[in-house]
Amino acid sequence: MLLHAVDAVDPDAPQSVALQAYRILERAVGDRVLSPGTRLPSERELAQRLGVSRSTLRHVLAALADAELVEASPQRGWFVTDGPISDPPNALISFTESARLRGIVAGAHVISSTVRPITLAEQDELRAAPGTNIFEVHRVRTLDGTPVCVDVSCVVLQHVPGLDTADLEGESLYEALERTGGERPARSDYALHADGADPDVAALLDIAVGSPVLVGRELAYGRSGNRLLMAKLVYRSDAYTFRATLYSR
Repeated sequence: MLLHAVDAVDPDAPQSVALQAYRILERAVGDRVLSPGTRLPSERELAQRLGVSRSTLRHVLAALADAELVEASPQRGWFVTDGPISDPPNALISFTESARLRGIVAGAHVISSTVRPITLAEQDELRAAPGTNIFEVHRVRTLDGTPVCVDVSCVVLQHVPGLDTADLEGESLYEALERTGGERPARSDYALHADGADPDVAALLDIAVGSPVLVGRELAYGRSGNRLLMAKLVYRSDAYTFRATLYSR
């Protein structure tokens, strides 16, 4: 790694130097300045370049390790990982953006898409009127060509009237919402539970029936407060890690 490619912290910035150092290294990994397998400089060199103490750097490296962005190798130092995709703590980003942060190529294969009337249950969930049209798209999401997620998303079409004609093969749904004149989700309520793969999911993800999967259910809101979409996402358990930061009241 070229040390001059890594920024230094700004001691006058409102953010702590530790948070700045974390974001600098996180961005370097996402932009592939630090590519998977790269060995980091010594702690002394890296601390000097970032402008932080070695004790602060150790806390930063530990946090990056918790996020599976780097890992320590005994007697050899710190290395950039190539582990499973993970959401950064408290960050609302798309599947494609999560992969991009890790230097992985995200893909999408559309199984089916349709415009249909909203169901009674969806009216309550999405706070939409009877007769509202829903755009439903069923896709398999991939990482470097490997299927890792079955995604069924339902979008209130009146909020994004051009979405039903968009080509969602290989594209981020969040980015497609913006591109077709809608809002990008600004908030997401997300629930996650473990389950076993049913025959349809197992076939799409190329895993055995009953294999462990993580099932996520999302309800996303725009900045205006509109409920934009709801989704069910089924991940291979060996390909996805969900992270959150919790605070006491």
